[in-house]
Amino acid sequence: MSVVPWKSQVWIQKQVRGSRIEIFEENEGGNHFMFMENPDKFNRIVRDFMG
Repeated sequence: MSVVPWKSQVWIQKQVRGSRIEIFEENEGGNHFMFMENPDKFNRIVRDFMG
């Protein structure tokens, strides 16, 4: 469980034109180190972003 509410992250994403948001659920490794807890999903998102 995060101390930062997910709704705040949605608000931030809406403030940045052209941005995307990806929420990692708890069962997907959605903690502080999602790049370690779910490297497959994290790396796929980064690869898609980088093109």
